[in-house]
Amino acid sequence: MTTASEIFDQVTRRGHRLTRARRAVIETLVARETPASVRDLHAAAGEVDLVTVYRALHWLVGLGIARQVDAGTGGDRFELAGAEAHTHHLHCQGCGRMFTVAVCGIPEATLTGILRDHGFTVTTHRLTFYGLCQDCADA
Repeated sequence: MTTASEIFDQVTRRGHRLTRARRAVIETLVARETPASVRDLHAAAGEVDLVTVYRALHWLVGLGIARQVDAGTGGDRFELAGAEAHTHHLHCQGCGRMFTVAVCGIPEATLTGILRDHGFTVTTHRLTFYGLCQDCADA
């Protein structure tokens, strides 16, 4: 798991300024185990205004440190990019939480067949499974 200090070092080595607000957003992202909405990050970041949280998140995405996760009608969420090339997500339709999984649910043979049949070149893909988390299923 990446620490806030490691990200601070990476950002400064690349010549970027680390403002108090950017530090707060990075620390908040590091503390999260699941993709978080901008409003969740804003609430957790303390005295940082909402627009600054948006700007900091898009700056981190541009640097490849964070990634935007499409949460459907629930709005986008953000998470640290991590070492995985890409991740997929589980989205609970009961409580709205999202969980990151570092495995690809598409078998290589299936993907190869789809690409061959349609003459398509894939640059990236996203996969989200919708259902109920254990807490919601138990309720």
